[in-house]
Amino acid sequence: MILLADLENQLFSIALYSEEGRKEHAFSTFADPLKSKEELFEFLKSYLMMLSVDVSKIQGSLLSSVVPSMTKKVQGAIELLTGMKCPVLNKSVKTGVAIRMDNPGEVGSDLLALACGAYEKYQTDTLVINVGSVVSFTIVSSKKEFVGGALFPGLEPSCKEMWSSCAQLMDIELETPTRLIGKSTKESMNSGIVAGYASLIETFSRKMEEEYQKPLHKVICGRDAMYVKPLLFADFNFSDSLLFDGMFWIYQKNFTR
Repeated sequence: MILLADLENQLFSIALYSEEGRKEHAFSTFADPLKSKEELFEFLKSYLMMLSVDVSKIQGSLLSSVVPSMTKKVQGAIELLTGMKCPVLNKSVKTGVAIRMDNPGEVGSDLLALACGAYEKYQTDTLVINVGSVVSFTIVSSKKEFVGGALFPGLEPSCKEMWSSCAQLMDIELETPTRLIGKSTKESMNSGIVAGYASLIETFSRKMEEEYQKPLHKVICGRDAMYVKPLLFADFNFSDSLLFDGMFWIYQKNFTR
């Protein structure tokens, strides 16, 4: 069993994959910067125990992190758990994806994993839209190239910014709106944020496709994708494991004997 960990600005996610590449378990928690290595270790141990996962069956691990201040703590917690070194996905790790950017070192490890996952799964010109703390648009070519993309603030950060800066608005739980014309503040906020981002994703995807001058296979993923997916055109496909699939393939290429 392979333990894969993804650390983003607000979320710490774990997936356990079989040696054959099948996702067996996945769970997430808030990425608390105040937690120590030992606290993170206890959380992981407790959660795996709750899932009846035998830690001794874990044969290796890989960490993707875009939070430098927490990377070593999370890496240390995983190493305490498994008793083995936990590699960190960075530019020295071979992904097989050629990065066609002005500064390849700026590309986040999560975007690299998504690009690898998209190529291995679809092997065609693909636009990956990851809806999380950031909404990222990434084009991966049929030649296994990271072509480039765009970044937007995520749904939750946009929602929190709106209610925190406007006295009469409230903190709401995101959900897919059933109508655009909201009849309450909560409905109106969900309509503006969720349906608004769905419109943004559709329009921006079409514009990127026009600029790329080739048809793009469109895939939407990420923790908040479930809210916008029902509002998108039918040619947007959904994947709930693309990032971890990419990490698994990267692990296989670099760390298996």
